[in-house]
Amino acid sequence: MSRLTGKSRKPRSELTAAQRIAKEARGRKDRRDTKTAYLFLLPWLLGFVVFTGFPMIYTFILSFFDVRLDVRGWNMQPNGISNYVTALLRNTEYGPALLEYVSMELIFVPAIIVISLILALLLNMKLKGRAFFRMIYFLPVIVLSGSAMFQLMDSGGTMIGEIDDYVVIEFLQSFFPGIGGTIERLLTNFTMVLWFTGVPIVLLINGLQKIDPEQYEAVAIDGATAWQTLWKITMPQMREIILVSAIFSIVQVATFSINPVNGIITSAIYNTATGLGLASAYAAVYSFVMLIIIGVTFLILYRREKVTEVQKRYIRR
Repeated sequence: MSRLTGKSRKPRSELTAAQRIAKEARGRKDRRDTKTAYLFLLPWLLGFVVFTGFPMIYTFILSFFDVRLDVRGWNMQPNGISNYVTALLRNTEYGPALLEYVSMELIFVPAIIVISLILALLLNMKLKGRAFFRMIYFLPVIVLSGSAMFQLMDSGGTMIGEIDDYVVIEFLQSFFPGIGGTIERLLTNFTMVLWFTGVPIVLLINGLQKIDPEQYEAVAIDGATAWQTLWKITMPQMREIILVSAIFSIVQVATFSINPVNGIITSAIYNTATGLGLASAYAAVYSFVMLIIIGVTFLILYRREKVTEVQKRYIRR
């Protein structure tokens, strides 16, 4: 056939060799990029292992001991699961505080993500003074970080008073005490919710700026409305950024004093009658519950991207 048309065809072996060379080159580049990435991550990995990983494992080990301080120093006596029995069954404050923490996460985190997404969409629009408005929303995170924020919280400067006098809150408190109390806490600490949106807004704006503008132009030509563009173009591509923001918000809310479990764990640490073993059990159960919340959030928001045949051909080329 090639003789009749006058066109020469390359042998299949030459094409295969060229593809093999290109594949080997891509493999070498990927391995080099992977090594470079791990070198950048190495300081963080070492810090995580030394300052986070080892203390977490050691805390879990201490939860199976009765740890007390006497004249001879720290005395450790194994007591099995006695600390967990005390935490979950004998302590009348820890269980309700843990449930209150879960309900607080279920209400606070969605509110933080929704508000952050709305503000990120507004701050990503083309308007005058956009950089100034972005600075306004993120500046409190820098100025009020650390001890300054804790001092402001202890003085009640982040709380909105007399929320419980509203009829809606009284209705929820009467018929749904748990939910009503959590919503009241959300509205009372709404200033804190706005403060929690600082980092998620930065993450979401970064994700919005990475979306290809040609996609918006294409759907605009097809006659898509702004609402359709949001749910068909923006939200699917922002799912991973929303997942990262949600996990960050879960951990951030858990570390502040509005979390009732923190006070119980802190009191148990300095309580010489119960010892560090019980405090470690409190922390272990609390960490397990937090991991469950993060896992459920991951299952809800994570979605593996499907590679179409067109994308596969493009990747091969």
